[in-house]
Amino acid sequence: MEIMLEVEESTYNAGDNLNGKVTLQSDNDGANIRSIQILLTATEYATASGQTKTNTMDEHVHNITAWEYNKSLPFEIRIPQTAPKSYVGRLQ
Repeated sequence: MEIMLEVEESTYNAGDNLNGKVTLQSDNDGANIRSIQILLTATEYATASGQTKTNTMDEHVHNITAWEYNKSLPFEIRIPQTAPKSYVGRLQ
C-alpha cells in the first residue's frame, strides 16, 4: 500500500488554499482503511551552541473519508489566517 500526495506549491502562508491530489495505491482493495488524514504543522526550529530544539507551534488536521483505491482525489485545504509561520532560528 502506498499513499501519494501531490501539491501545487512547496511553500504556503496563512490564508492560502492548499490544492492537491491524494492517491491511495493498493493491490488489496479489501484493506481496512477508514480515512486518510493530512496534517499541516507549523514548526519552530532553533539552534544554539550546536544543539537544535524543535517545537510544534500549531497543527491543522484534514480528514478525507470519501475515496477509492488507485484513483486520484483532488482536495483543497484553507490554511487558517491565524496559522503561525514556521521559524528557523540560529544563535551564536
